[in-house]
Amino acid sequence: MADWSYDCRRVVLENGLTIVLLERPGLHNAAIAACVKTGSRGETPQTNGLSHFLEHMMFRGTQRYPTPFELNCAFESIGASVNGATTPELTEYTVSLPPDQLESALSLLADMLLSPRFSGLETERRIIIEEILEEVDEAGRPVDIDILSRGRLWPGHPLGLSVSGPAENVSRFALPDVEGHYLGQYVAGNTVLCIAGSVNGDRFLGRIPGLFRNMAAGPRAADGPSPSPSVESGCRHARRPGSQTQLRLAFRTPGLEDSLRCPVELMLRLIDDGMSTPLHRRVFEDTGLAYNVGADLELYRDTGALNIDAVASHNNISAILDEIITILTDLAAAPPDRSALDKAKNRAIWDTQSIQDYPGSLTAFFGAQEFCREASSLQERCDQITAVQPADISAAVQQVFFSGKGVLTTVGLLNRRQQATLEMKWEAFLRGGTP
Repeated sequence: MADWSYDCRRVVLENGLTIVLLERPGLHNAAIAACVKTGSRGETPQTNGLSHFLEHMMFRGTQRYPTPFELNCAFESIGASVNGATTPELTEYTVSLPPDQLESALSLLADMLLSPRFSGLETERRIIIEEILEEVDEAGRPVDIDILSRGRLWPGHPLGLSVSGPAENVSRFALPDVEGHYLGQYVAGNTVLCIAGSVNGDRFLGRIPGLFRNMAAGPRAADGPSPSPSVESGCRHARRPGSQTQLRLAFRTPGLEDSLRCPVELMLRLIDDGMSTPLHRRVFEDTGLAYNVGADLELYRDTGALNIDAVASHNNISAILDEIITILTDLAAAPPDRSALDKAKNRAIWDTQSIQDYPGSLTAFFGAQEFCREASSLQERCDQITAVQPADISAAVQQVFFSGKGVLTTVGLLNRRQQATLEMKWEAFLRGGTP
């Protein structure tokens, strides 16, 4: 039986900043996450990459610690590690640290969020462009399979944009662009501060208002429009020299707030969740077609993507597609048997329970819940998993794999005949619908 006996408190300060505090006695570390509702989903083609650019600039020093070196030394001298990440919907600043240094770390994070200097813009610009160059070939054409696939899965929608943006945007952004985005997005109503670990809640709830009282009040960013139901048709092949080709099958899924959210997650586990599940067994264990093969799920409030990936020699890609199509059609042929579904449920519940042992995982889970209420607690999340029935899996299979909302993308050196073979098989799969 899981132990859910931690205290979770939620407080909203006068300026609108949301504080989520999770006391977990017995742990020997702590974590802080500051989540700001800004990312590439809120951008246009002209501003694409600005949220990511700003995230980089937030590490360029503060009024109290004027250089990146001094700021990082301040965190590291108390045993803390600070990181930032930009996603399509959120920008997150995370700190992992010893529990007895929480007050010092909160002070440093407040300084970083409230008084950035935005120095060294040209240096950061060069760094980000180097990051972008990893995603394009020598002619500047995109060869990152994630970017290529996203653009096809959500055509004409900001979710189809890359988080880092194109190099031409990054080359154009100036200090007023960075400062304007900061002033508009980094406001109290658009920010959640989540703290987890072996902490004294009463002490820190009394301390936080003083640290963040100068954070500007402001509203939470609007969700923005949902993407249209359509996806780009056909296959996309990008040429990139190398000994192997990357293959991705990407399918649109329901989002976090949809009733099929848990069935889709369990459906993924029935395909790829360990060495005994079909994707690994058929593509790796039984046939030796690929060493790198896997599937993952990315979910947003109103949509998502289930990606099936393989990297293999060019001549094996067609056979790998055959195996994946067989896996999907077998899954659609009948509801999963109880033993397979129970195994998937148990593994999902074990993973959920394990979040309690990792403060960083707790802050990620509960911080995200403030922006999308798909489960209010770990217990509720486990209850949702337990309630899934075989018929729910069947409904998820039909909606995700057999509704024509999938795209196939490759990056590598497939010749014209190999490309045509993939396209023929993929079109036949999409036309076939339910087997």
